[in-house]
Amino acid sequence: MPEETSATIAEKCAAHPGRQAVAECEACGRPLCVVCAVPVRGRVVGVECVVSVLGEHPQAVVGRGWSRLELAAGSGLGLVAIASVLPWTRFGVGSAFLGGWDAMPSWSLLASVAGVATFAVWWVVGRRRRRGGDLVAMTGGAVAAAAALLGFIHPPPFTKPWIGPVVALVGGVIAAGGAALDARRAGRVG
Repeated sequence: MPEETSATIAEKCAAHPGRQAVAECEACGRPLCVVCAVPVRGRVVGVECVVSVLGEHPQAVVGRGWSRLELAAGSGLGLVAIASVLPWTRFGVGSAFLGGWDAMPSWSLLASVAGVATFAVWWVVGRRRRRGGDLVAMTGGAVAAAAALLGFIHPPPFTKPWIGPVVALVGGVIAAGGAALDARRAGRVG
C-alpha cells in the first residue's frame, strides 16, 4: 500500500496538470488532485465517475404540494366564500352579515352556494390528489363570478350593490383563471 501512495503522489492530476495527484479514481484509474477527488461510499472517485458508482439518481417519492396556480384557484374560491358573509347591498335585503345567504332566490345566493360548495369539493379532490380539481374550480369560479356580476348589475329591488358582489366577482375570476392556467400547464386542457 505505501508503494501505491508514493506512485500516486508522484503523478499529476488528469484534469489539473499543475496539481499533484493525491489518489486514483477507483472507477477509471485516472490520477486525481484534492479538488477532483470525491469520497463516495468508502471509495475515492472522480467527478465524472460519481454517477457510475452511485447509479442514476432516483426520483424522490414525496407527496406533491400545492402549485401556485392551485393555490390561486383555492384562494379565489375562498374569497367567494368570504364574500358570502359580507353585505351584498347597502340597505334592505342582503345588507346584513351573511348577506349572500338571503332567503329569497337571488344572484347572491347562487354565487354563495357555488363558491362554498365548490371550495369544499375542490379541497377534498385536491387533498386526495385526484384529477378534476381544476375542472371543479374553473366551473365553480365561473358560476360564482357570473352570479356576482349579475348580482351587481341587478341587485334586489330598491337596493344598491355593495362589497359582497365585488369580492365574489374578483374571487370567481381568480379561481377560474388559476384553475384554467393550472390545467393548461399540466396538459389537461388544449
